[in-house]
Amino acid sequence: KKIQDLEEIQRNLQTCQGRSEITIQTLQRDHRYSEEKIKDLEKKLRSLELECHNEEQLKENARCQFHDLVRRLSAALDAEFCDSTHTHSPESLIIKAAELVQEITRLKNKCMNTTENLSSTEQDLRSCRDALERASADKDMLQRQLSSQLLDIERLKQEKESLLVQNRVLERELHEAREKLSHCSKNLNVVTDNVNQNESLIIQLKEDLKHRDEKYLRLQAEFRNTMESIAILLSLPTRFVEAHETTIKDRIREILNFDWVQFVQKF
Repeated sequence: KKIQDLEEIQRNLQTCQGRSEITIQTLQRDHRYSEEKIKDLEKKLRSLELECHNEEQLKENARCQFHDLVRRLSAALDAEFCDSTHTHSPESLIIKAAELVQEITRLKNKCMNTTENLSSTEQDLRSCRDALERASADKDMLQRQLSSQLLDIERLKQEKESLLVQNRVLERELHEAREKLSHCSKNLNVVTDNVNQNESLIIQLKEDLKHRDEKYLRLQAEFRNTMESIAILLSLPTRFVEAHETTIKDRIREILNFDWVQFVQKF
């Protein structure tokens, strides 16, 4: 029975030992998990400490930058710099800033007026530029006209020189013509004397011509009467001969031919 009890005790001990081993393994696993958790937490803690240090450093830098900004703003506003513990310093800076804003507004209005004046000036400048372009175009046109007129003047100068040469030639010819005229005047006097002499001769010749014309008319009348008489003599009752030289000649030729034929027939 003692052996059974011992065996029972041994089995219980073995069972307890198995449970203890399981518990030990569980505790070891929990211990390892806890160690890993502790390591993670330590890592996070170091990261948080570093972040806190960085934030404090950034905060200190921001504070320094703020003080530097206040100092610069005070210098820009021409105000005395005061520490942040002084309660009146920000108010004075705000007043200065308000005055500066008013001054900026005034300058902005002045700038707008200046801009409007500048726009008006630009319009005037564009008008002046357009007028200048028109004046330049007119200048170019006048220059072209001037060039054309200079060419015309040069051409007129050449024509003037040519006319002067022609004038000298004409003067020389006029002088020669005057000399010829003087010579002709002398000859004209001689010719006038000859004409006067010839006029009397012409008058005499006219008288002679008048007598000759009268004689010619008389002879012509006699010739016409003679032709009419011959025409009457040559005319037959059946044939009238006109008093023309041609018809009379033809009639005489016919009579001669007729007489010649009769004479030949007799022999």
